[in-house]
Amino acid sequence: MVLNCKSSMFDFESALNDERILEEGMTWKVSQEFKSIHQGDVYFLYAGVPHQSIVACGYIEEGVREQECDSVSAKYWKDKNRRNIAHRIYISIGYKFEPYIKSSDVNPEGTDVNDLVPLGQQGSNKQIPPLASIRLQKMLNIELE
Repeated sequence: MVLNCKSSMFDFESALNDERILEEGMTWKVSQEFKSIHQGDVYFLYAGVPHQSIVACGYIEEGVREQECDSVSAKYWKDKNRRNIAHRIYISIGYKFEPYIKSSDVNPEGTDVNDLVPLGQQGSNKQIPPLASIRLQKMLNIELE
């Protein structure tokens, strides 16, 4: 599953250097339609323009529920509404990629020109193109469910 991150909305670089987030995880806002996200699912955090890279991956610790943003990651969200009750999941940071994994390395074929995310749309593992999924598994030596 892909979780999209816009650096204009979330300072992911600072968040991924915060020891508390690395140890405890953080909440992540998702659309209401992603009710199929479950505890234990693998996610990839994709940073859009200008990075266009996978910056981290880990596990969903808690499925979708209405809640506030946790106090630790709240300081990295640039959105003034971060304290609003919203559909959120709780994620752990399993791996922080240094250097970042460029989407062009995983999916050089790209996706439809209208897609904002070259790996697939947020929230659905099925939308990561099959070749990209295989390359990603080989690059990271992991199995995706």
